[in-house]
Formats: sequence, C-alpha cells, structure tokens
Amino acid sequence: MANLLGLLIVTLLALANILVGNAFDTAVWLLDDAQLPYVLDTNGSSSAIYMNDPMLGQRGALNNSAAVSLQSGGQQYIQTAFDGVQDNKTASICLFLKANSLPGNQQLPILSFDNLILAVQGSDLVAQVGQRSDNAQTNWTATFSTHEWHHLFVSLSTDQIQLLLDGRELWRQTISGLSFQPSVLFFGTNQEHSHFFDGSMDNIVYSSDPSMDFTACYMLSLTPPQTQRTNSTENSGSEQLLEPAQIAQVWLLDDQILPTAYDAYGGPKATFVNGPQLQQSGVFDNSSAVLLSTDKTQFVHAHFNVVEPDQSAALCLFYWTDTTWGDIVQTIFSLPSLRLSLRGAYLRASVTTTSGQSFYRISALPVGAFEWHHVSVVLASSHASFYFDGELFWNTQGVGTLDVSAGDMYFGANAFQKSTLNGKIDNVAYMIKQGDHSSCYSLATTSAVPFFPSSASKLPPLPASPTSFPATGTTSTFAPASPQPSGCLSWLLDDFALPWAQETNRGESALFLNNPTLQQPGFSPNSAAALFNPQSRQSVLVDFPGVSPAAPAATAGLHFSTLMNSRGSIQVLLSFPGLEVAAYSGYLRIAVTAANGERTYHTGTTLLQRHQWYHLTVSVSTQTTVFFLDGIEIWRLDISDGFRFPSGDLLFGANRDRAYTWDGLLDNLVFAGQFLTPEQILACENAITTTATAITTASTTTKSTTATATTTPTTTTRP
Repeated sequence: MANLLGLLIVTLLALANILVGNAFDTAVWLLDDAQLPYVLDTNGSSSAIYMNDPMLGQRGALNNSAAVSLQSGGQQYIQTAFDGVQDNKTASICLFLKANSLPGNQQLPILSFDNLILAVQGSDLVAQVGQRSDNAQTNWTATFSTHEWHHLFVSLSTDQIQLLLDGRELWRQTISGLSFQPSVLFFGTNQEHSHFFDGSMDNIVYSSDPSMDFTACYMLSLTPPQTQRTNSTENSGSEQLLEPAQIAQVWLLDDQILPTAYDAYGGPKATFVNGPQLQQSGVFDNSSAVLLSTDKTQFVHAHFNVVEPDQSAALCLFYWTDTTWGDIVQTIFSLPSLRLSLRGAYLRASVTTTSGQSFYRISALPVGAFEWHHVSVVLASSHASFYFDGELFWNTQGVGTLDVSAGDMYFGANAFQKSTLNGKIDNVAYMIKQGDHSSCYSLATTSAVPFFPSSASKLPPLPASPTSFPATGTTSTFAPASPQPSGCLSWLLDDFALPWAQETNRGESALFLNNPTLQQPGFSPNSAAALFNPQSRQSVLVDFPGVSPAAPAATAGLHFSTLMNSRGSIQVLLSFPGLEVAAYSGYLRIAVTAANGERTYHTGTTLLQRHQWYHLTVSVSTQTTVFFLDGIEIWRLDISDGFRFPSGDLLFGANRDRAYTWDGLLDNLVFAGQFLTPEQILACENAITTTATAITTASTTTKSTTATATTTPTTTTRP
C-alpha cells in the first residue's frame, strides 16, 4: 500500500511539473531534511519521497552535512519522477554514496528507472541497459569499495551513456536507438523492489538540462546553488545564480603545457613562472604536482579578487619541501596583505594592516620536511585565520584592518617574487565570495581529481592517544647468528631501578634521561620495554667511542615500536655524532655526515605501523654505512673520502640536542665496536650472563629474566 501511495504522489508531482512546463530542469536534494516523508530540494519543493522511513541525520559526505541511511532489510529507498530520455532529451544524475556491505551473490541497486539499473555486486559496479526483452542487456564492471564515500555520475542521451566513478570516466558507450520512457526514478532499489541498497547516500542531483556535464553536476552536489543580491539601487530583491567560476577556482596543477595552469571549472587561469617542472608525484595517488626550484626562482602566479565587506575569501594548498635548515626563508603563498612562509624549520605567518603595521607569528615547534602539508588562510577585512594541517595556527583578530583589495597571488614566492619555495605545490583552491577552511580543503581534494579521499572535506585526524601496546614479536624473519660476537654491549631495559639501565654482561650501564616509563610486556614475553613520551624529552644515553682508523667500525641495534605515524610527526630513533635515524611522518629518514661536512639524506619507503615491533641495525665504518630494517638492507652509502663519526653521546630515542625524541617503545639496545650484521646483533642481545663469566643463549621470544636481578650498576661519569 505504501508503495502504491508513493507512486501515486510521484505521478502527481510529475504531472504538476508537466503542467507548469517542467518546472525543475535541475533538482538538488541535499538529504539534510529533518522530517519524513518528503525530500526537499534546494528550491524548497517536495519533489522526491523517502519510502519506508530511512534513517536521516547521518554523517554526510561533506563537512556539516547530513546523509540518509538506507537499510536493505528495511526495504528503504527514495523515489522521484523521471522525465525520460527521448528525442532531444537528456538526463544527468550524480550523487555521493557509501556501501555498508557488498554481498557477492546479489546486486544492491544504486539507482534505476525505465530500461536502466546501476548497482553494486561484490566489489563491482554494474550497469545494465535493457531490462526489457526489446533491448539487449549490457554489463560493465569497475572496482568499488565499502565504508568509503564514492561519487557517481551518469549521463544519458538517445545515443550515448557516460559513467564516471570518483571523477574517473569508466565508460562512454554509444548505443543507437536508446529510449528511456518517463517513469519513476528510484534511488536504492530496482524497478521491481526485489533488491535494496545497504548504505548511505548524500547530495543527489538530477537534471534534464543538456548542458549538465560532470563538472557542473559535481559542483552542484558539492556546493549547492548560492544566491546573492544584485547591485540594483532599487534593492528589488531580485537574485542571480552564481556560476562555479564565480564561487571558486581550483588549480590542480596537473597541466602538461607551460606556462598556463588551468582552473578545474574553466575560470581564470594561473601562470607558471620560470618553467617549473610539472608531472611530479602529487599529494594523491595518480595525481601530479609542480616542482619549484629556489635556484631558478620558480613559482605560480594568479589574480586575487577584492573581498567585499560582508564576504570572506579562502585560499588553500598542499606543499612539500626538502629544505628546512638554518634561517632560510621559503614562501608558501602570499596575498596583498599577508604571507605564509617557512623560516628554517618553523612556520611563519605575517600580515600588514592598512595603517602599515606588520604583525607575525612563528610556530613554537618545527614542522616536518619531506612530507605533504596542507595550509590555508581565510581572509576578511577585519582579520585573517591561518590553518596548518587542519588546525588553527593564528587568528589575527584585533591587529587592525587588513588590505583586501584586488592584487596578485603567488604560490611559492612573496610579493616581490623572492624567497621562493624549494619543493612542490599541489591542488590550490581559492574561494572568492564566501570561503571557509573546510570548504576550501574540500574543493582542493574533490574537484575533478583522479583520486577522491574517502572523507571528502575533512582533514585526516591525528591519532588519539594510544590505549594499547604492540603484541610481542616482530615481522622480521632473520635469526641470531652463532657463535655470539664478543665485545658487544646490550641493555634489555628490564631494570626497574631508574635512572640506570644495567648492561647484561655487567659492563657499562646506560642512563635513562628524564625517567621514561618501564612498560610490560616488551618485545618478548615476560620482559619490559622503555616507553618514551616526547613531551618529556626522554631517551637512553651511552658513550659513543667514535669511528676512526684506531676504532674503524661500530654497530648499534634495537627493537622499536611507534605510537605516532601521522603527517608532520618527527621522532628520532637513535643518534650519535655524524648520524641520525628518525621517523618523519611514519617513514624512516636517515642523515649521515661525510668527512668533508656534507650531509646526505635518505627517506625509506615503508610506512611504520603503529603498535608493531620492528628491528633496526646501523653498521658504520670509516667509509661505509649500512642500515637494516627487520634484517633487510634498506640503504647503503659508501664514500671514499670517509665519514665523520667523532666520539660523543649515543642517544637511543633522541637527537643530539634532544629537541626531537621518540614517541613509543624501545627494547633490547645493543652497541658493538665492530661492523656487525643484524643476525650478530640479535645474538648479542640474547647473550645473558648468569655469572660474570658464564653465558647462556636464549631465543628472541624467550628472554631469561635472570638479567633483571638487582645489582649495583657500575658508576659512570656523564657529561
């Protein structure tokens, strides 16, 4: 009965549209409605109906939006009138959707109308044309995933079907004699109501406008029609629709032809200056970026529009740099009255008021190099708000009136085209009329790009404080060498008498700095590990004898687990004079110093997973350095002129000035004054004394606890 009633209502709605000349050529349903059963479009018309009470108010695909949750068991769906595709008529439909489940044995319909159904089955997106006997049936498939928002676009005419998933064109098929009769358009079920979609839908657009292509449809689903008052002196209240190019501009910087950078919405173009390299690896998979070189004074230039008193502009972009040393200044972007730059490793924002006064703010902590960061500014005449990786960095409220007149925008250079960025820029978005930080990020990450983030308009959140610790064991497959090398020192960190860590062979004790917590279990069962909190700048200190012709080699090894691998995080794993191993945004980054003072860097390709144990071995000599992760060599550097590793402190969990420390667990620290392999390092850590001379060996997963016997550590003088 409910289905019959719904069909009757939709039929009456369709008839009303015909009588008034098809009043809604384009309908946008945001699905933010607070009450059933009618779905209001952005014009306030009740042009669609919720069937069988789906759940409203669910978290939507975009920030501050709601979505409708359709449950297959509840046979829930949405329906509206379908105008048909005949003669010169067309139809374009786009929407965001997220599937909760994808059973491989049945189809879950996304949408259907006369002669066509789009559905998901297993991991495939299936399009079927011709459900009736007079038309052939055609199926196409493409990969689809659950629990992630996807964007779907379909366009139909009498001779062609076009389908895009997440901005990528999957199919453009020419089929002569297509005809789709006026009928009912269902979202979430097929025409027979025998199968139902299980998941969420958001921001549906349906249009019979022949000019409605993917970009226009997606722009409507992302940014619903906005209106503004005309400048009529009579203030008649008449309104005009803002075109996409008037609302925002997005330069994806995927262009292949210099010097023009094209706007994704066909608006004003930007200009590449001094020939930067294009088609570099971008911030997203399958995307490109522009590579800027300070030596060549390369940057990107665009026009900045005036900001009216009741409006705000927003600018945002992704940047990447490999240069954060000393006091070198690199500009990320600049507008007529403000600038965001890097001064060494620190973020610096500055503004200039209309009275000529300048104000600035510098970040308290350094920001990471060798990873992508997202920055944005929201500008009004009274203030500006700067954001870094989704967090508010500075609100200039109270400094005075800012210059918001039209002028130049520079990405990678200041207003004098100096202090350029040495690195990459990608996905620049500029909102002209009404801008905010989240919407700018959304445009930069979802505007016709080849890859859509699963959360279209929300920056990836930083991980919450860890509530669990890694299980014992590691992914490594290498085994201890036999026999065990002589002369190595090992600290199992099973001691509970701070501040000293006893060496297993009663050799030199290590010093716990700032009292890290001893946490059980450690790398192996029935053992402990040291838990380091970066806010307390904790580490373990031992003496490093240096590498020289008199002592030509050294090796350090340890087990480690990180509690932080988010973008922008910097943690130092170990350091001694001339060498440092750190985790930058979850990737190992190694720095070594040659004898001539030149510093060489290497960034690993393995993302360190949180709460998982790894093993690191660092072997150095006067001319060779080798690094192993879980027994596998990840980098080797040979220099004929030699390296510079003078004597000093060996710090596990901190750099030399202890400005960066580890965030996680360390266990089984080993040092030897010789060039050892990872297998020999494991043998060193498993050599545990029961007496001063007797040595027994244990496996990597069953440490003896006799090493934790309470003995008085050797007194050692520390600098």
